[in-house]
Amino acid sequence: MSWEPGETQLIPASQRRILSVTIPTLLFMSLFANSAAAAVAIDANVSTNQATAKTTVASPAFSTTAGNELLLAFVSTDYLSGANTQVSSVAGGGLTWVLVVRANGQSGTSEIWRAFSSSPLSAATVTATL
Repeated sequence: MSWEPGETQLIPASQRRILSVTIPTLLFMSLFANSAAAAVAIDANVSTNQATAKTTVASPAFSTTAGNELLLAFVSTDYLSGANTQVSSVAGGGLTWVLVVRANGQSGTSEIWRAFSSSPLSAATVTATL
């Protein structure tokens, strides 16, 4: 799967925006716009970094204030030998998470996962399983 900046085939037209971030181990963002012409606002932004190897990584709890939001999980891993690591699933918030893009041409992986929430979330966490 390849992705080019500005390519929006996986995001509905009413929620298309360009986003640029630095990718830590797990960064979660919730974006919303009150209308298709409105500017994008970041509703929640949490991140975590693990110092030891584990098969899962979870975000801190977060809440959102609006419905009809695009939620993004940015996951990166390190890996020094053997088969390359990748995320097998992302879960949380009672949402359906879908892989948008994966890049792992070198040791480790960087991935973006997305979900849509029709209502605000309260004390939700997102977990990536490797």
